[in-house]
Amino acid sequence: RLNEGRAKDQKASDLNVSILSELCRKSPRLLLQQDHCSDCFLLIRGREANFVDVLSPNDVYPPELWDQAAQFFESPEGAALEMPGGRHACAKVLMALDLPFLEGYSLGQVCHIT
Repeated sequence: RLNEGRAKDQKASDLNVSILSELCRKSPRLLLQQDHCSDCFLLIRGREANFVDVLSPNDVYPPELWDQAAQFFESPEGAALEMPGGRHACAKVLMALDLPFLEGYSLGQVCHIT
């Protein structure tokens, strides 16, 4: 999922969706699509698109995850965390903590949770 504004915030200012789009048009295997939020995503033709939609409002996670997350964030360790801006950056920090309630979840799923 690409967003030019978010990329600039992350110092990836060389991202240019129009150039990427042109490259994808030249490739028979790549398909660049845009969603309703102006984010772009790249698909490989012939492969199932089985990525996590981090913007989905559907909560597919067990209540225990939310209970354990609440306990963690209410603990001294959780309350002392200074989280970076952005869903992706927060998810990476949380995954680096090896929190038991996030065990087995992918980065995309943790982005959706955040």
